[in-house]
Amino acid sequence: MAILKHSFVAKLKKDHPGFASVLSRAYALAIAGRNKKIAAASRPEKLADVALWSATEEREITRSALSQRLMDGDIIVAKGLLNGMGNALPDRVEAMFERAYGVRFSDLPKLHELLSAEEILDRTEAFKNDPELLAFECTLLKGLFAEEPELYAELMPNLRPHLPHETVREMEGEVEHKIGRGKMNPHGPHKDSWRYHPQNTINVWLALTPVNERNGMFLLPDSRDYYPQFANNEIRTGCQTYPADQYLTKLEVGDAVLFSAELLHGSILNETGKTRFAFSMRCTLEPPKFHRSFMYNYVRLTPTFSNLNASKILSRSRFEPPSKERFCERRGALQSHLKIVEETNDRLVVDTGGTKLTFPRRCPHQQMDLKYGYLDGETLICPQHQMRVCPLAAEKLTEANGGEGCQ
Repeated sequence: MAILKHSFVAKLKKDHPGFASVLSRAYALAIAGRNKKIAAASRPEKLADVALWSATEEREITRSALSQRLMDGDIIVAKGLLNGMGNALPDRVEAMFERAYGVRFSDLPKLHELLSAEEILDRTEAFKNDPELLAFECTLLKGLFAEEPELYAELMPNLRPHLPHETVREMEGEVEHKIGRGKMNPHGPHKDSWRYHPQNTINVWLALTPVNERNGMFLLPDSRDYYPQFANNEIRTGCQTYPADQYLTKLEVGDAVLFSAELLHGSILNETGKTRFAFSMRCTLEPPKFHRSFMYNYVRLTPTFSNLNASKILSRSRFEPPSKERFCERRGALQSHLKIVEETNDRLVVDTGGTKLTFPRRCPHQQMDLKYGYLDGETLICPQHQMRVCPLAAEKLTEANGGEGCQ
């Protein structure tokens, strides 16, 4: 069975949602044999020394509390997840990625130096449906959620070699056409259901390179019941993203962050000069509550395998994510956190505590309004993709480092 290309599926979702809905069901049924082989190739690995850490409460939690914490909107970091799943698994994962990209696993942060952006794009597109990669996904999810009575996996994981922005900025359109937004380029604030994923999805985002606040992901804790307006799979300009409340990922190689996909989250524009690589998987701990317009390729892994044929044929889901608010009532109305002295269509003058700095009104990346950003020293952080924007007084410095913001 041929693998459907992202560009084809994305066009159907946009232009022919009814046909996309029917085709997604037919496709998920047609690859039932492949799905069963992949699940059978996975092995349940017991976790050893893996600590589960609540990012919101900054404390360790028990395995028995994991699912409830995720459904309550918490963000959980699984420290040392990859190394805690058996002695052989990390070596197999390293060999698999070395085979796919032709570089040493330890050199993934330099991937953009060793391969062209076009080569990385092509290899990523070819690798994302590799049976060994999908079996690894199932193995990892089985180990992580071994205490749960049921586990359902989406056998369509995402490879995310997030290249330095200066490397990929000229080809963002091509990247999104071939493999979708948020893999090699940044993805703005969103919920996964805006991209037709099930309502009860859990994300498992595994770091394959070091992740920090300059190249990772931001998440808004306890935002499952915040329904901002959205268009084209991202939040509308003017809707509050609450930068001061966001959690920014900081992970070592082999750590993972777990969260409900209905939390508002997105990519931090990569300004580190290194490739940030993550492998992200989606699952549910009960039958997936599919979007009315599309059905992703889910299977049941435990307690026994099922291709969910009945659900895929007879699903009558009417779920669609709401798009209604500009701010979260619990968190407060839309407002700027900056001390703005003067604003025009082109400029913002900000009081930083005795010093006045002038910034452009719009972010140079995608022209988002910087009025709702926040300051980090003398740098203004964009609320959409966290790009670091220098004051206009530092214009020469900005130009010297490729327009990527202050260093």
